[in-house]
Amino acid sequence: EQHSADDAARKDFVEVKNEADSLMYSSQQSLTEHADKIDGELKESIEKAIENVRGALERQEDIPAIKTAIKELQATQMKIGEQVYKKGASSASSSSSTDSKGPIDAEY
Repeated sequence: EQHSADDAARKDFVEVKNEADSLMYSSQQSLTEHADKIDGELKESIEKAIENVRGALERQEDIPAIKTAIKELQATQMKIGEQVYKKGASSASSSSSTDSKGPIDAEY
């Protein structure tokens, strides 16, 4: 009973830390996977956001500060999807215009 408040605070910190670790990992994976479709400015901003989250965790800042850093990283990570989608859509439209030879017959 005496330490229940401390335990609850520690539990909250661990949950936020796990969320941050997962997000940093997925952001790094996205950078690696889509490196050819991401411009340098976005790459730098994502790396900076990852470092902000990592720094907040290392300093063991209060949970709201860590959550703010997480939200900033999430917003920046969303831009990866936007750029990948835009580059994918533009390359798909250009390749579909060159491949318009008509229907392909196939047996099923």
